[in-house]
Amino acid sequence: MTKVLASIQNDDLDALCWRRYVSGMTPGQCRAARAFLEISQPELAKAANVGVSTVRDFEAGRRTPMANNLKAIQAEFEQRGVRFADRDGSGALGVLYAEPLKDAAARD
Repeated sequence: MTKVLASIQNDDLDALCWRRYVSGMTPGQCRAARAFLEISQPELAKAANVGVSTVRDFEAGRRTPMANNLKAIQAEFEQRGVRFADRDGSGALGVLYAEPLKDAAARD
């Protein structure tokens, strides 16, 4: 839970990302973010401290996770540099990526 709160209170959380926290990311955004990062459902579940069935069922659209689990998944993505966008309610959703600074420094 601390990780989620730290992510929500982060100063770089802009208006586009904030809207996703209010309504939650979509199953498609979850699939896209996971595919972009090249991590499996079990890897994401373990990193976010949720059940594999939670990730699997959410991505398949079978159920929406409890709010704390959804936010934990989203916080894990954001810790890895993924940002979720919802442009002013126009229906345009997106997944953005900015390499985390700590990883960029380690590669130099």
